[in-house]
Amino acid sequence: MSVYGQTNTGTSITYIHDKPASFKARCIKSILALAGAKKRLEKNMTRKSFSQEPAKLPKSLENKFDVTVIEKNGRKVWTFKPKDKSTDRVVLYIHGGAYIHNITAFHWKFIEALLTQTNATFIVPDYQLAPQATYKEVFPFIQNIYQELLQSNVSPQNIQFMGDSAGGGLALAFAQYLRD
Repeated sequence: MSVYGQTNTGTSITYIHDKPASFKARCIKSILALAGAKKRLEKNMTRKSFSQEPAKLPKSLENKFDVTVIEKNGRKVWTFKPKDKSTDRVVLYIHGGAYIHNITAFHWKFIEALLTQTNATFIVPDYQLAPQATYKEVFPFIQNIYQELLQSNVSPQNIQFMGDSAGGGLALAFAQYLRD
């Protein structure tokens, strides 16, 4: 889809595409507008009233995997290891949530499915969230975890960065940060 123009309304940029939004997209947008979702989100952001607490760890993860929880700089870092058939791979998983939401029950289910399919060790940091923090606080936090992995004799080739949604963007940006 090509972009042929953009307008700046002061607080946001609107991109104009050569195809109109689909009927389904227009319906979803209308329903969200009627429900006041955008206004609630903006209100929560200005009040900084998002929960900073991660969702409770499901018992299924505790039963199926060896789980270690440590605290770094006041934030939790979970390590999940398969009880058997473990590989040398370590996944540093950065959760999504638009940079403002913490780990949800969905993230735990997704991580559990990935653990089951890969037999890799997963490290899941509860990184600082916006608007209280930016990448300037998050990257050193993640880099500290990464350095500890290297010091524990995990080969850099066996460490993978992964995330969903905003966490995927953070994982990619962090990899580029290390490269540079």
